[in-house]
Amino acid sequence: MAQATHLSAAADPPPLPPGEVSTPCLVIFEDRVRHNAETAIAQAGGAGRLVPHVKTHRAPWVVRLLMELGVTAFKCATPREARMILEQGAPEVVWAYPTVNRANIDAFVSLAASFPRARLCGWWTRLPAPRCGRTASRLAPRAT
Repeated sequence: MAQATHLSAAADPPPLPPGEVSTPCLVIFEDRVRHNAETAIAQAGGAGRLVPHVKTHRAPWVVRLLMELGVTAFKCATPREARMILEQGAPEVVWAYPTVNRANIDAFVSLAASFPRARLCGWWTRLPAPRCGRTASRLAPRAT
């Protein structure tokens, strides 16, 4: 027989959305997101050791919340996600998705020119040999 575990106050059931909210709908409780982020940061040994991937939420407000908690680097899967992260003021983006798509590579590299204070890193493959860890910031044309 399984033992019951005591749940903290943070795990109490949240209140239901107001009656005027049309359902079904997605309801996000920001205090729970903050609590989970703080827990992840503590378990990682500090915000500087956490590089969360945005593909699960793609939400600018989550990036800003994580930055408030000290997270400075984020992973993404697309150039569009990279732009969203950079537009929130993040200083580092890792494009954690290998690609051979020239248009996506060009879009990612152009972000380095648009956000010159940020560090952009990515992995892409040019057949036959992979190129890993190239820093897009070094490849982007410099503004004159």
